[in-house]
Amino acid sequence: MVFSNLFLMNVILGAVYNNYSDLKEGYEAKQGERGQAALSEAYTLLSKDGYEVDKDSIKAVFYLINQNCPGMRYIKEDEMEILFNILDNDGSNTVSEEEFLDFHQVMLLELRKVGGENTVLNYLFPNLTDTEWYEDFKYFLQSDTFDYIIDGLLVLNAVVIIIQNYPQISGDTSVNIVTTSNGNIQSVFEYVQFFFTSAFVLETATKILVFGWTEYKADRQNLFDFTITAGSVISTLFVYEFKFLTSTMVVRVVNSTRVLRLIRLLSPFPNFSIIAAVFYDIAGPAYQLLKFLFVIIYTFSAFGMAFFGGFVTRDPSNKFSYRLEGSDFAEGQYWPNNFNDMMSSVIVLFNLMLGHSDVQAIAFEQVAGTKWTRVYFFAYFILGSIVVSNIVIALIMDKFLEEYERIKSVGDVDLSRQSGAIFEDGSSGRYVVKLKRKAYVNKDDDRADLMHSMLAHESDRKVTFLD
Repeated sequence: MVFSNLFLMNVILGAVYNNYSDLKEGYEAKQGERGQAALSEAYTLLSKDGYEVDKDSIKAVFYLINQNCPGMRYIKEDEMEILFNILDNDGSNTVSEEEFLDFHQVMLLELRKVGGENTVLNYLFPNLTDTEWYEDFKYFLQSDTFDYIIDGLLVLNAVVIIIQNYPQISGDTSVNIVTTSNGNIQSVFEYVQFFFTSAFVLETATKILVFGWTEYKADRQNLFDFTITAGSVISTLFVYEFKFLTSTMVVRVVNSTRVLRLIRLLSPFPNFSIIAAVFYDIAGPAYQLLKFLFVIIYTFSAFGMAFFGGFVTRDPSNKFSYRLEGSDFAEGQYWPNNFNDMMSSVIVLFNLMLGHSDVQAIAFEQVAGTKWTRVYFFAYFILGSIVVSNIVIALIMDKFLEEYERIKSVGDVDLSRQSGAIFEDGSSGRYVVKLKRKAYVNKDDDRADLMHSMLAHESDRKVTFLD
């Protein structure tokens, strides 16, 4: 048992991981070669009589992408200008073949215009937004000091939530907890929670008014905070103002989700950043793997119903009912785990995938009266448990090591994960430019170096790299 579980299974895992890494490396190399060949062919079609490709031709490509490639993001007119300016690395207003070979990387740049949105305050109080103190206030909203204030409020709110819910947490039934409301605030805790809700509404509203909705929602953390704050406001209005709901527990539960905002306190720690990045990176591959697992479970469920349907039953009129009398299966009350219908079959196979297989597999062999049932369960164990689980582990290990090496190689300055760069010229304005995480970068390259090579110009265009 020790040999099979601790040694043999890890040897299998190592073999699977090595094969996975080799296949992935070969696939990425072939994809890179195919991509470069396709871009060279496309450039030949775009160039006229050997001349370099002009701006109109590149913009025509962008229009074709918008019309015929719904899976890619829509490229706005002003983004076409900035993407061309980035692609035109030497500032000649034309694109050479060498520059065009970076087209796929340029398409993976994320663009966000700086100061381009006319906010509510700009519209209502244009003189106010031009003052020096207003610019200082905007800087304050983006400063660490403001973040520390919000973090302090979140910590205090978490303490209040723990104190408020301590009777339920400790199981103290002697405390009379008011859970109904007639539209009036009935306890000190409700007043305190109302204060915190108002404070976070003020935070959210201030940021939206000052920066505008477009710039505000560009930060995923802001969207997360906005969702939680909006939920608190809606639940509070439904209970205390509109009286659609009478239970104050709804407000307490929704307000408790504000504690999740404290996850931001873990962001400075590299290990947490790696874990979060790995979860983000494996979302796409995990979806494909889940589809593969669904096919395996569905197929084996169908065969299981054909082989063992009706065998597991307590119906005394069924000739198979007596075969499980006195077995561990019967004493453990595993009767719902059967192949009599599709949903029950899926549950049985899910349990087998998790390793709970001994009692159930023996029971089906016993009730079927043949050892050939072992072939079915062994085949599923190999495909559904060993193969799939090792692929999952190999995927997680690969993404973890990739993220770890990336952070280790980049060091303290990582343009692709922090502020990126501000690219500006007279025609396009100022843009914050970031390289998407899924951008393919050779192992010998660096994402920050790639940003520099794409954005640095020999012309007078201004590029400010931020750390």
